[in-house]
Amino acid sequence: MTADDIQKFEKDGENYWLNIYGLHDTDTIASIYEKQGIHSLVIQDILNINQRPKFQEYENFSFLTLKSIVPSENEMITEQISFIFSSHFLISFQERKADFFEHLRVRLRENKGIIRERTVDYLLYAMLESILDNYFKTLNKLD
Repeated sequence: MTADDIQKFEKDGENYWLNIYGLHDTDTIASIYEKQGIHSLVIQDILNINQRPKFQEYENFSFLTLKSIVPSENEMITEQISFIFSSHFLISFQERKADFFEHLRVRLRENKGIIRERTVDYLLYAMLESILDNYFKTLNKLD
């Protein structure tokens, strides 16, 4: 998906979620930032994988970044996940293709549950709940 594709959703007034895997495609990321009017400090925070958890409100969007735990048998691996969101869009950025959100995609594709009926902030809530579930799964393995 490109920044121009995003503008099509915005013209139709639809809510949308864009998930970006990896932070290596800086051209695509930069074009999205430009189209959405995202502050350059947010770009720096997303690309800095050592960023501490943070929430910041801006005029047209909010930004949240946090660490997630990637389930692993032998070691504890963390991954930064960042979110930019407003009332009509949610953009998530993941370091790796480890996908915490596939079950949410299935629910959206198959129109199951209430995610499509709710606002973007409910989708963000469901995503954060998935990240927290991974914390608990990892803690249970350590017991």
